[in-house]
Amino acid sequence: MFLKKNKLPTILIVDSGVGGLSIFYQIKKIIPNANYLYVFDNEAFPYGEKTKRFIINRLIIIINAVRKLHYVDLIIIACNTASILALKALRQYFFYPIIGVLPAIKLATTITNSKVIGLLATTATINSKYITNSINNYKKSYKIISLKAPELVNLVEAKLHGEKISLLSLREILFPWLKTSQTYKLDTIILGCTHFPLIYEELKLILPTSIKIIDAHQTVANRVFLLSKKFINSNQSSIFTINKTYCPIINNKIKLLKPYLLQYGFNDIHKLIL
Repeated sequence: MFLKKNKLPTILIVDSGVGGLSIFYQIKKIIPNANYLYVFDNEAFPYGEKTKRFIINRLIIIINAVRKLHYVDLIIIACNTASILALKALRQYFFYPIIGVLPAIKLATTITNSKVIGLLATTATINSKYITNSINNYKKSYKIISLKAPELVNLVEAKLHGEKISLLSLREILFPWLKTSQTYKLDTIILGCTHFPLIYEELKLILPTSIKIIDAHQTVANRVFLLSKKFINSNQSSIFTINKTYCPIINNKIKLLKPYLLQYGFNDIHKLIL
């Protein structure tokens, strides 16, 4: 049943998993007076190993499914891989404002002192033409060392399902950089996946204290705020907001996420029929 439009703006956030909640957290802080719909595509998780065609088609299906249930004012693709591969196509297909999440390479160049930067991301993100071109644009002045870590996404999801992250496994994933940080004076690391900030504290335990860890979350939040100004009314603070979480598959494993989602203000998980 199509819901009647609420007076507040409705922002749809889409990711393959719950990593996009790290984006939601930043946006919610600067735009508290909005309705938030969070979709995690647990049926096709993870996007980091999927093809461009698959991701574009999948996101079109998901957005259309949500449109049957809610009015939507703004869409956020809270996944670096999906943003890089599908953002252009989605903007041509839908009339909504759509914002993506891209690795904060430019920000990293303003922070690094050694001019040696690490990019931690999924295979699809690092292999993308966008990242290749971005690295080439800065290669005269900066050394950017990429590290493919698709398995890290699974570790994050496991953590959010109540499992403890093995620091030994994390160290093995980051080993190429632990060696590189001494050889090439790596001093800044970009988290190129929205899942990765959710294990920020664990990463700090493994990486040298001299390394700065950054992501694009604040930049994305600021862009959302500027783009959504026409929807925001400063007098709407007393209006009740709606937060809803959707995913294609509801099972016992998904139910383990409820305590974690509750921390973000999502009381229940609803099935999204695709």
